[in-house]
Amino acid sequence: MGCYKTLFIFIVLSLCFGCLTDDGGKDGYNGEGDRVVYLSESFDDLSGWNLHLGGEYVIDKDQGWNGSGVHIHGDGLYNFPNLDRIVDISGWSGGIWLELDFRAKSFGETHEYTNAYVLVFDDSKSSLRYVGLLAGGGIKDTGWKHRKIDLTEYLDGVSSMKVRLQLQDHWEADHSQEAWFDEVELYSSVSEQKEPGEVTPGAMFLDEDFSDLSCWDIHMGGLYQAELGEGVDDSGLHIFGDGPNNFPNVDRIVDISGADSVWLELDFRAKSSSGTHEYTNAYVQIFDPDKKSLLHIELLAGGGFLDTGWRHRRIDLSNALSGLDSIKIRLLLEDNWEADHSQEAWFDNVKIFSAQ
Repeated sequence: MGCYKTLFIFIVLSLCFGCLTDDGGKDGYNGEGDRVVYLSESFDDLSGWNLHLGGEYVIDKDQGWNGSGVHIHGDGLYNFPNLDRIVDISGWSGGIWLELDFRAKSFGETHEYTNAYVLVFDDSKSSLRYVGLLAGGGIKDTGWKHRKIDLTEYLDGVSSMKVRLQLQDHWEADHSQEAWFDEVELYSSVSEQKEPGEVTPGAMFLDEDFSDLSCWDIHMGGLYQAELGEGVDDSGLHIFGDGPNNFPNVDRIVDISGADSVWLELDFRAKSSSGTHEYTNAYVQIFDPDKKSLLHIELLAGGGFLDTGWRHRRIDLSNALSGLDSIKIRLLLEDNWEADHSQEAWFDNVKIFSAQ
């Protein structure tokens, strides 16, 4: 696999906004089967939601998928207009899911910078637990789509969470965007929980054990460095250092032509160098290298602990990568804290493959 020099594209996720107790939804009531519903929002009004605006962006009610919905629209460079609310999920068991309808659109005739996210936080620690990329550019109008997200792995031990619906505008000031959200439901269920099935690799597109870094493009900032360090079995990738608002990462192009399914597996560890800071952050991002659009973002560690220890993650990318012949994979440490909040991240055994 050849090596490529690529333009660094970064994602800034704002973590600190005011809190609002959740008093406007239908929380904690029984739904179908053994479901316990903590939030069921059709946006008849915006009570119970905290609105955060920037630039010329506006948040108001508009036509939704089914009746009224919430509409974020306007313009502004490096703005992240959003609305969020706190939801009490204490005592949840089995599995926990978030479902919602959404649409994202660019105003301009030629602009394809549609962006829409759903973010989930552990409210007790103000730490980010899940980043859901709903639309990451490359299309002008998504139309209305539905997404069901399994949050079970991400909300382990969490009793109070914050859900945030966000439009992320980090393009030029005249690349106006719109996003709509509707029918947001958060619920837990014991009977609907399923154990993950076994996946047998077929064609292997990437099998990286980091014996060297020769085929990776390295993008560092501040005092950050990338080196071969400790891995799960032998050597692994180690990103470490310091510097506020830095996004040190490595990336490479991977040929996936002919794949009818695409899976990603990797081992990772994230740690804060300071003995008291809990600002561990580690991500993996997947791009369409032709359109330079973000297709998937996986939050591996979003703060709230000093050291994750080595963990394993397996991700089904089949829907996000349908029809592509190549992708760019990026392994990222995101330092948007103060300058003395040094962090470290390790990656190892990165595999991209199709399932048999």
